[in-house]
Amino acid sequence: MRMNASRAKDELLRLRDELEQQVQTKTEALRQANQHLLLDLADRMKAEVALRDSESQLRAMFENALDSTILLDDNRRILDANESAQQLFGYGIQELLALRWDALIPAVAEIEEHWKSVFEEGAKRGEIEVRHACGSARLVSFSARANIQPGRHLITLRDLTEQREAEDSLRLLSQRLMRLQDEERRRIARELHDSTGQSLSALAMHLDVVMAESHSLPPRAQKAAAEAVEICRTCSTDIRTISYLLHPPLLDEVGLLPALAWYVSGFSERSGVKVTKKICELSKPLPKELNTALFRIIQEALVNIHKHADSKEAKIELNKSDGKIVLEISDSGNGIDPARLRNGRNGARGLGVGITGMRERVRQLGGTLEIKRANPGTLVRASFPIMEEYDNGNT
Repeated sequence: MRMNASRAKDELLRLRDELEQQVQTKTEALRQANQHLLLDLADRMKAEVALRDSESQLRAMFENALDSTILLDDNRRILDANESAQQLFGYGIQELLALRWDALIPAVAEIEEHWKSVFEEGAKRGEIEVRHACGSARLVSFSARANIQPGRHLITLRDLTEQREAEDSLRLLSQRLMRLQDEERRRIARELHDSTGQSLSALAMHLDVVMAESHSLPPRAQKAAAEAVEICRTCSTDIRTISYLLHPPLLDEVGLLPALAWYVSGFSERSGVKVTKKICELSKPLPKELNTALFRIIQEALVNIHKHADSKEAKIELNKSDGKIVLEISDSGNGIDPARLRNGRNGARGLGVGITGMRERVRQLGGTLEIKRANPGTLVRASFPIMEEYDNGNT
């Protein structure tokens, strides 16, 4: 009996030790789990704070963005709009939330097609007119991105109205300045021809009288008189050339082709650049403004070839095609630098005043100007629509 009791006691002690060991093990596991839980909870709290801060920053950026921003659903209902959008459209936020995008733009028959293209392409950029609450139209550039979140689409708008108005005003001023420049060239050319040229002609006649009696003059005076005659003739030639370069009288009197023939002949003689012409038959004289534009473009292009192209030949072609007058000037030189072309397209001062003037002349007459590298050389192509009354006169 004593032995059995001793064994039972030993067994109980063993079981107690095992139980205590299990309790300690479980307690440590619970402590570690609790520690991990607290750490995880702290991380989550930090993440929530960071998320709230991020949301707050994004909201502040959204609300304070200078560009107008609108959030739409799949049915083009407005879900949100920032302060700039409210100012652009003249509506408060609650008024905007009651509208669809369709109400903010003039009636556009293709709106469903445009909306579909946004979904197909994922993003779309362009320009469009939008309607202010007062009924006036504003020109804006837009960028639209579909599904920034499922069923949520973002449109960002930038008002271009004042910029375009300024550009139009600048263009009108440029056109006026160019007209004044042409008129001033005509006036100076006329003054040089009628005043200075006539004075030099009178001086030449007086010098002819002196030369007729020069045999009675001392040798030194005879030599001076002869030199004076030669200087007078040189001045007369220079004045006539300058006058014609400023504005060839042939251009107004008999049209483009005779003036062009005179100019090309003189240009080739002075520059050493051989110029060939291929001019289509015109059954009726071109309008004066078009004559002037074509002549000035040819003049500027040939000067550029002489200065920059390192070419000994140039070609001028003038054709009538598909209701347009198309002028092409080409050379076989180095070709224009592509970087200058890119700068010119981006509005940088890379192409110089002359080419800028060419573009403005073409724009004034509703035409297009293209300048590109050829193989070899450079090609300048100007295309002008033909006025209906002229076109009807052609065979």
